[in-house]
Amino acid sequence: MTVEELNKIGAEMNRILRLRTSPLGISLFKRKEDIPRGYDVLDIRIPFCSVVGLSRYYELPIAITREVGKGLCVGADMSFGWGELPEGFAQTVTGLFTEKSEGAEKLLSQMMSLENGYEAVGVAPLEMIPNIPSVVQIWCNSLQLSLFVYAKTWHHPGQRLSLSSNGHGGSCYEGLTVPFLEERVNIGIVDMGDRKHGHASDDEMLIGIPISQLEIIYDGILKNQKTRHRIPILYDFENAPMPVPQSVLSRKGPNYR
Repeated sequence: MTVEELNKIGAEMNRILRLRTSPLGISLFKRKEDIPRGYDVLDIRIPFCSVVGLSRYYELPIAITREVGKGLCVGADMSFGWGELPEGFAQTVTGLFTEKSEGAEKLLSQMMSLENGYEAVGVAPLEMIPNIPSVVQIWCNSLQLSLFVYAKTWHHPGQRLSLSSNGHGGSCYEGLTVPFLEERVNIGIVDMGDRKHGHASDDEMLIGIPISQLEIIYDGILKNQKTRHRIPILYDFENAPMPVPQSVLSRKGPNYR
């Protein structure tokens, strides 16, 4: 798959699924010198979920380096392998994440981390990304999410997609680290950081797709567009009288009396 083909897939997915914002390509760079031309490399310290929000809403390829992004969010630091947990952090989040410190320690111990020394992360709308990313991230509502489930089922009917989440770490973890490390499509919850700093909407969910699986997911979307599992929904109007009779239009419920 070439960059031009990837750009076309991004534009077509956006058009077919009627997404609020374009699909994103998330790229992990071993060295900051590997960031391609076309990215705005930030020199201001903002959390990763803000980087994602900026790229989504302003439609810009944006990159952030370890030096700039480290230390702003423990979740992102853990996800990217940019830092260790602060000493006593489980006790710090007790009463915030969990009721007891033992629960916080268990929650934190279950998180995976990118331990390969990535120095930078790039985020770009798929239809204008200048490189092949590591993961494709889709922000969508539940209807649009179902189209991805149908697309996955089309080619792999024996592989069920499931949602397994503790609610923490949306764009940095469930939409990036998990699909990248486990090489699987992952449905995620948009966490509070994504909402507060990335301006995610109340109705949005998240899906992370390893780049190796994007083409087959895209093909499944195209195939399902020829079935009833498509957007827009083919609502059933066969049994509805057209035009709607005046007797129906004139009905008023108890709130209108």
